[in-house]
Amino acid sequence: MKQVTLVTASDGKNLALAQKFDTTLKEMGAQVHLVNLVALDLPLYSSKAPHKGADLLAPLQPALAAQAYIFIGPEFNGGIPPVLTNFFAWASTSSKDWRHHFNAKRAAIASHSGGDGALFLAALRLQLSYIGLTVVGRQLSVNDRKEADPKSIADICQQLLG
Repeated sequence: MKQVTLVTASDGKNLALAQKFDTTLKEMGAQVHLVNLVALDLPLYSSKAPHKGADLLAPLQPALAAQAYIFIGPEFNGGIPPVLTNFFAWASTSSKDWRHHFNAKRAAIASHSGGDGALFLAALRLQLSYIGLTVVGRQLSVNDRKEADPKSIADICQQLLG
């Protein structure tokens, strides 16, 4: 059974979108971990922070051990939401070889944004590739005028699990 971690970078509509992916993945036989970064409420990363990434992310170890990820978030000022960038910063301080959380694993990306989320999706695809993830070609962009198509969600999940 493939393990997939859903990471959502906002509450509300992106969390609801994550739950749609959760349902579809479970129907396909995957074990799913849902990580809501807003609820996790990580402190702001700083090189002077008294915390260690390994300590803060210890409760997420099962989620970080997954074989695949789906990152879901809104476009924020033309880019990646700070809560997601902060998560990557903490992950990069969590061990000597922090890339093991991501390297050679698959990822998919999705967004529910006020616009089309294109800048977020492009920036995130670049960052995920940099940290070693293989991002599937299909992505999902929805908004208040364009709902998530269950067939698109299923196709993305199938590519991810493939």
